[in-house]
Amino acid sequence: YAFRVADTAIARGLLPHTISTDLHKRCLERPVHDLATTMAKLMAAGMPFADVVAAVTLRPMAILGLTTAGLLDPGARAEFTVFDLVDADVPIADSMGNRARLERLVEPRWTVLGRELVAASRHPSHAA
Repeated sequence: YAFRVADTAIARGLLPHTISTDLHKRCLERPVHDLATTMAKLMAAGMPFADVVAAVTLRPMAILGLTTAGLLDPGARAEFTVFDLVDADVPIADSMGNRARLERLVEPRWTVLGRELVAASRHPSHAA
């Protein structure tokens, strides 16, 4: 992920269809961090929030042949995350070492799995 490439592409209307991380042991601290930070980077580059959410949820589901049918039906097993969009001033680096600041963050608060409510955070040590 290079800030200049993302800024240029998004400014020209070329939005990512799906968003994920290339998260592995050697990039956990930087530059990848986590999916919520990747989402914030794309919002900072100008990608609309609704498109960011679709790119991490609905579009990957469609590629895998999954649908949302029945997901919200009474009795269906719950699997979702509750998050906040918060104002921030967080320094961040891209894969080229260029620095920028994130002014909005996606902050996971809760994950619901079945009937279990689990505190969530971008940083596990910060979970409530």
